[in-house]
Amino acid sequence: MINQKKMYHWMIMVGNEERVSATHLPQENRRSVLEVPLTDILPNQNDKDHLRKEFAELIGRVLVSHLQCLSPFRDLLQWHIPHAFSSEMTKKTDLTPLGLFDADEKNIADMIKVLGYIHDRYVPYVPTDVNGNVMKPAVKIIITGDQLTKQNADAALRSVENANTLHGRLNGIVTAIADFHCSMNFTDLILKEYYKTTSNADMGTLHQLRNIINRRDVSATALGDKYRASNTFIRDVTNASIIAAAMHYFSMENTKDTPKTHPPPATFQSDLEKGNWIHTQLLNIVDMFVMNDNMVLPDRGTGDEEDTQAYPQAQNTPVKCDFQDCRSTAFKDHAGLTKHVINCHNIFMAYHGEKTTRGVESQGRQYTDGIFNYHSGFLKLALLEQDFQDSIKEGDGQRTVRLWKYKMLHFKQAGRNKYSLEALKLQLDVHALLSPSVAHRLTWNRTINVCGGAGNNIALDLNCEHFVRLTKDLMAKQGANMQFNIAKEISRTIGELTELMTNFDQDCEIKPESGLHAEPNKEADISEMVAVLQNNKVFRFTPGRTYTTFKNTTPNPLQQLNAAGVLQWINEHKKKLHLKQVNGCF
Repeated sequence: MINQKKMYHWMIMVGNEERVSATHLPQENRRSVLEVPLTDILPNQNDKDHLRKEFAELIGRVLVSHLQCLSPFRDLLQWHIPHAFSSEMTKKTDLTPLGLFDADEKNIADMIKVLGYIHDRYVPYVPTDVNGNVMKPAVKIIITGDQLTKQNADAALRSVENANTLHGRLNGIVTAIADFHCSMNFTDLILKEYYKTTSNADMGTLHQLRNIINRRDVSATALGDKYRASNTFIRDVTNASIIAAAMHYFSMENTKDTPKTHPPPATFQSDLEKGNWIHTQLLNIVDMFVMNDNMVLPDRGTGDEEDTQAYPQAQNTPVKCDFQDCRSTAFKDHAGLTKHVINCHNIFMAYHGEKTTRGVESQGRQYTDGIFNYHSGFLKLALLEQDFQDSIKEGDGQRTVRLWKYKMLHFKQAGRNKYSLEALKLQLDVHALLSPSVAHRLTWNRTINVCGGAGNNIALDLNCEHFVRLTKDLMAKQGANMQFNIAKEISRTIGELTELMTNFDQDCEIKPESGLHAEPNKEADISEMVAVLQNNKVFRFTPGRTYTTFKNTTPNPLQQLNAAGVLQWINEHKKKLHLKQVNGCF
């Protein structure tokens, strides 16, 4: 009883300088949350166009590195997708460890104390009248954490929202959801959808490929310590799938073969013509194997009249073919578009809609290829997650927030209600609940850069996890002498200790160890998976095929999501937040 391990509940906080300023924007809220159209909350046509181009760039990076015939086009790709603050995101971020709090975040009273300490210490207040009787925050502080931390912080703020003053309501604090734990949960969602231990006999499935390359550290979950192995495995399978799809598109036998279909011209007149050719082929690959069903919310009913007018994708409006150079063709519904794509482009698109006759459903089944559907659906989710992680590396907050829209729908269908709700709140915060100034800061200051340079940004919650690891390593040396006061001093001196050890290594000419995870040579694994996918012709549409474990698979992972239910869910939360907005809680 005496020698049992003790469980400590402490909180660590790290301050970072915001690299993007918003002093030029208004400090007051701009509109009611009820005025936010659904096109700002759900993926719209502009979002889809951006996603299509980003997928093409991600696919191009893989192909020019693995297909010998495309290697001359390497310099024509964007290895760092530019955005409005690309230069700012290459700068090293100033970090300040703020120490530990002796508080349990699951205890509301402890969270109120922590938030009160932060509010009193870091939020400046200014008078709003001549006599200085009424005070308001001059600058609001954004507190970012994982979903659980944000949930507990929001609960603490709700418990004091009836205070008489802005200071009592902790009005100077804004909570925000971070991105690293979102990636972890979305990776876990992909595994739950496409990884089953009973599918080893189905050639080309994730579990079968995992056994082929002997990735023993990969399991059916990506949460906690399992994330790194699962994320690496999914990225490798994605690369192998991209290579196999491109080899089918170009009719190539191996990675060193020359394209038999869609071959490049013998000569190019200019780099512009050369760039146009490769990007056209990449977009065609995206249209054929990834965005072959528009990646929109399925038409499974509508909300009220106002909602359907705000979000036309949720109703039966004319649709267009998105295949390259075929955008002028319009169709009455998705069934007509499906027949056109099958007959004219020789690719598969899923039928949409519940209100179909038995004859149409039968016709849809005879066009179904369950194996193609499995790999097309997997590529959609895997590339979406790769795009999300790439936006974090580049510090492209606008792209990150835009991709949260897609993740919101996938979390909603998967029953991960907390993350889907946080994704919805993020969109409403950016478009209405927060002032333009705070919304701009929240959008563009979601990452930090610890070493400087392009593509070296990491999410704020991942940086906090690194500080947790450093603190625990130093605390472990205290043994039985560990007390909160000692741990608190250790956590506050991490920055100085790290700099001191770095200077010592430099003076002694000791090469420091890299903080990056080791990247083994995975080319053999990828080649083995490409061979399996190519031998089983998973990207060649063959009607009637299906996997034993994955039956009734559609290329649209959102096929079973009810649009009417999503619209109703959004409207309910908009009304609730509108009441809080009217009462001055934002």
